[in-house]
Amino acid sequence: MKSDGFGRLARFRGYGTRFVVGVAVPQANLNAETEIHMLLPDGIAAAVMRMTSPSADSSQRLRDYFETLPSAVVTQFDKMHLDALVVACTGSSYVLGLDVEAELRQRVTEACGAPAIFATDAIAGCLEAAGSDRIGLLAPYPDWLAEVGLEYWRARGFAMRHLSFEGHVEGDTRGIYELDASAAAAMLDRVATEDFDAIVVSGTGLPSLAAAGWPDNGPPVITSNLCLAATAVSLEQGLRGPGAGIVRGLLSDLRESGQIASPDG
Repeated sequence: MKSDGFGRLARFRGYGTRFVVGVAVPQANLNAETEIHMLLPDGIAAAVMRMTSPSADSSQRLRDYFETLPSAVVTQFDKMHLDALVVACTGSSYVLGLDVEAELRQRVTEACGAPAIFATDAIAGCLEAAGSDRIGLLAPYPDWLAEVGLEYWRARGFAMRHLSFEGHVEGDTRGIYELDASAAAAMLDRVATEDFDAIVVSGTGLPSLAAAGWPDNGPPVITSNLCLAATAVSLEQGLRGPGAGIVRGLLSDLRESGQIASPDG
């Protein structure tokens, strides 16, 4: 946001903060902000806003989150200065598609006065940095959303194959918030021998950090929120994208602190 004379009040730099990242999350998604707060290093402050919709229909709700985002960032962040905005929702990108997503990304960037990074952008950046070609998509969504997600990634130029998620959500997509951290780990055990360059765990509402990393018995695993945090760090450092070193470093710091276990136990 522009300061419009608010100066220091608008550009908060208290408590050693050198970079402020806005985090937009779906209204009932507590996991995304929790994981991103865990991942971001000292000196980067995260200010969270909620994307809202009154709709009981999952597809319409996902559309509403993004279609109202340009005005919502202005209302919710007011005069706060943001250095970047990360948008923690993959489902909305999948439903709306690449063209609408691109138009909304530009509008949100203009509205908040800082680069807007959608979860899909962050995932794509991490995959491109790693040179991953053969990619498994592990998502706990209902079948219809998993299918449009696969179509989205193929349209973006990634050769992805959907991996069946046992116990996936059916009906209301908000059921993802009822899954616990063991769900992703259990599914990754079943696909460890698959011939992939990387596996993407899609779904910012799914607790999945413990499953992320470079296991000895399988391909590298990245998650939506891990990619978002790595992208925020890369922007703070003035880099063009999140390299593997940043991703590994964030995970290593969490494991050393005892907040998450390694994917191998």
